Amino acid sequence: MTKNIWTNLVVLSALFGLCWGTLGELPTAAMDGAAQAVELTVTMAGAYMLWMGLLEIGHQSGLNDKMARGLGKILGPLFPGVRRDKEAMGAICMNIAANTLGMGSAATPFGLKAMERMKKIQNAKSATYDMIMFLVLNTSSLLLIPTSIIALRTACGSTDPFSVTLPIILDSCIMTVVGIATAILMGRRMR
Repeated sequence: MTKNIWTNLVVLSALFGLCWGTLGELPTAAMDGAAQAVELTVTMAGAYMLWMGLLEIGHQSGLNDKMARGLGKILGPLFPGVRRDKEAMGAICMNIAANTLGMGSAATPFGLKAMERMKKIQNAKSATYDMIMFLVLNTSSLLLIPTSIIALRTACGSTDPFSVTLPIILDSCIMTVVGIATAILMGRRMR
């Protein structure tokens, strides 16, 4: 399917270039786009390397475990079926911590591990309340440091890449509270 989308985009671009007399600019635009993609990739990679390095330092120093225990006390009531399972709560806490720091890609392995563990300990064939709550928290994505957005704004030449931080924090807090409340209400209806 993706192959068809890209093929159609290239063909349509060539047709529009032919119709508007700008077909000769198509190769230049393609090369400029490729150069911008590489530049953006390097910028994003730098931001991710920084935060992944900090996460690894936290892991090696034991800070991640302490953070997981602290977050576990806060998040435990939201996950009644797995709150006593150290492995599941550790993965949940690390996933949420990485998402909170704006590192969605770094959070993915922890999220997959948490879901696998919840499925195993709850012997679930379909989504459980804990899995749904975890999905809601990931979707609403409480964000305190929008790392990716700041890196993107920096790469695009923003004079103040941090100016969106407060609105993003407010928005993510509201979405998280509404998501948790909705999941709790729907969870009560399911039981």
